[in-house]
Amino acid sequence: MVSRTKPKTLSEADARRFLKDAQAMMKTINSMSIRVDSDQYRAMRDLSSLTWETAKVVAGNNRPWPVYTTVGPY
Repeated sequence: MVSRTKPKTLSEADARRFLKDAQAMMKTINSMSIRVDSDQYRAMRDLSSLTWETAKVVAGNNRPWPVYTTVGPY
């Protein structure tokens, strides 16, 4: 049996793919319009928060993807 060690961090390509998918999921979650007192809303809010925190760790900074304003990304 061959013993292989796994890398400690994601490759750049894997990290970019993860961040792209995480951003798409958060956009989907944030576009939903349901009552704030529902279980589904709370679950989606929790998932969004966890996704944001995970994306910050994967990206290695507090802004895992550009935040766009009317004047462009900052």
